[in-house]
Amino acid sequence: MNAPAILLVTDRDGVRGFIDLSVEAWTPESTNTLISLSDGGSVRVPTSLLTQLDDVNYFLSCSISDLADLRPAAPVVTSEVVATVPVIEETLEVHTEVHETGSVRVNKTVHVHNEHVEVPLVSQDFEITRVPINRVVEGVVPVRQEGDTTIYPVLEEVLVVEKRLMLREEVHFRVRRSQRVEVHDISLRTEEVTTERSADPGPPTPPPIPPTLKRGETP
Repeated sequence: MNAPAILLVTDRDGVRGFIDLSVEAWTPESTNTLISLSDGGSVRVPTSLLTQLDDVNYFLSCSISDLADLRPAAPVVTSEVVATVPVIEETLEVHTEVHETGSVRVNKTVHVHNEHVEVPLVSQDFEITRVPINRVVEGVVPVRQEGDTTIYPVLEEVLVVEKRLMLREEVHFRVRRSQRVEVHDISLRTEEVTTERSADPGPPTPPPIPPTLKRGETP
């Protein structure tokens, strides 16, 4: 089976070209490859960028259009004399730059002042008073509450002609409350922010914009 004279190349953007084996000798081990385009132009690329898909088709891992804009294509050698005339066009590239027009310095000052705080505090203690009763009772006397005083009866059995309960005494617990005022000094902080603005140094001198050359070919 004869080897094909034309090998098809498709780049990553889907653009197709071809390798014409009748123009120059080429093998996958060649350093670079001449790819002819459908519009009559051509571009030479490193062979390492080509991946073989089958016996006829190859895949180019970059864009043919990018390569065609960045470097002139080598002339196609045919039986006729071909002259390559580079066409140069200057394009204007405009961009913006950020430059410093001034600076702002922020100073923060912490002020400390004292405030008097009055805090009411409540404390409790018990006052115990024993009240003699010495009265005979018929049964157990329960604990009772009179105002803020809790009364606990104290019973004692005494021997008489008949046994009876005698209320010997009562223990009175009275709650006594007192109130005092304590004064404390507490530090509170207040923040104050001041700003300083420096003078505007003026816009910097922009660097010259180099022209961008776009090259094409007209056979």
